[in-house]
Amino acid sequence: MPTRLTEKKIRGLAKPKTQTDLLHEKTPAAGLRLAPSGSRIWFYMYRSPTQREPNGVAKQRRVYLGYHPSGRRPDRTTQGPDLPPLSVEEFERAYDVLRGKLASGIDPRAEKEVSAEVARYVTPETLPPWLRGLYPAGYQEGTFGALMADYFLKHAQAQLRPRTLQGYKQTAQTHLDAWMGLVPSEITDQTVRSILSKVEARAPQMVRAVKKVISNIFEYGRSHWYLTVNPTRGIQVLVKKGKRDRWLSDAELVATLATFDRLSDRKAADVYMLILASLCRPGEAAYARAEDILRLNGERVWRIQAKNGRDFLIPLLGPIGEILNRRCLEVGGQGPLFWAGTRTKDYPPELQDANAEFRALSELKNVRPHDWRRTGRTHLPSLGVLDSVSEALLNHSKSEIEGTYNLYEYWEERKEALRRWQEKLTRLQTGALESAA
Repeated sequence: MPTRLTEKKIRGLAKPKTQTDLLHEKTPAAGLRLAPSGSRIWFYMYRSPTQREPNGVAKQRRVYLGYHPSGRRPDRTTQGPDLPPLSVEEFERAYDVLRGKLASGIDPRAEKEVSAEVARYVTPETLPPWLRGLYPAGYQEGTFGALMADYFLKHAQAQLRPRTLQGYKQTAQTHLDAWMGLVPSEITDQTVRSILSKVEARAPQMVRAVKKVISNIFEYGRSHWYLTVNPTRGIQVLVKKGKRDRWLSDAELVATLATFDRLSDRKAADVYMLILASLCRPGEAAYARAEDILRLNGERVWRIQAKNGRDFLIPLLGPIGEILNRRCLEVGGQGPLFWAGTRTKDYPPELQDANAEFRALSELKNVRPHDWRRTGRTHLPSLGVLDSVSEALLNHSKSEIEGTYNLYEYWEERKEALRRWQEKLTRLQTGALESAA
């Protein structure tokens, strides 16, 4: 029967007449062995991940972690190498390390050292540069940090899209750093609930992302680390999904257009105007290349590798053509028009800096470049543009049935919608200049 072992209780134990094992309540299958000689040895019974009985069942083994200082030092001839003195708290930590080793497929008795310091320490310098940010102080073998590193190195890097991988890394670095020292096999659903509660307190909308990362790591652990449980299963996230609905009124559009002319980074100003005039995604504008400007059927167009994986064509009308043609000439007709990279990456640092400058100069609160797509979509119905055309203009995927049967691209209708939208922007900009004069 497990009992709660404390320093006071252990020191008050009498010397037994026969060898007795006391299981510790906080460490299943582990506890203190009392010997007639007076020694008090910490032990752990486990099923070996590497050795099997003749019938195929994992072999049960016992490993000794140390001895309690209140007892006699154990005989090294019967207990193996010198065992360190361990308090109850130190024993619990050593137990966690061994549980982590078992989870990663390591048999503790197969190693020479079984003390609380047995876990191999991995320094940040030994990790790939792209992963070091997650481990500024390194991590120990058998911990959650080790499991997470294994997941990123052996699975996520090869299986996830670059943008998803970057998001997972950022989520882990921001919200899971406190978990680095935890042992995978000892993490329960209560521990997950605790960490999610802390995330909810400081960043409510990140709770789902954090849970997803944790869940994926443990699913990997179940397949490759001998873990049997994913502690995130059954946990419901009660935080309501945030819905971003920021869009700009006519007056705010006037301020926006005026601010573009005041930005110190002219590349950023061009990218912002390209987003607003074409209603493309920010990454599509920021990473445009000269090779994406084509002539098809006698018409110059901008080809985008869209989010849905298919090419999307945008006509070079108004500001779109002016910006892209000018930038093509400036770069000699090849290479990035603004910054090197791909659409799957986050904003380039230069654009992040420009975002802050734009908000400061315009005095518009809570505005992001993606909001200009939502702004255009919100204004288009007032210009007489049908919803089907507006959705096609933003390259939104059609519903499953419509996408199967309606393959019309709305090319001429999209060009007309862009003309109406750009005419409105010109009117607002002209009116603002006349008012200023």
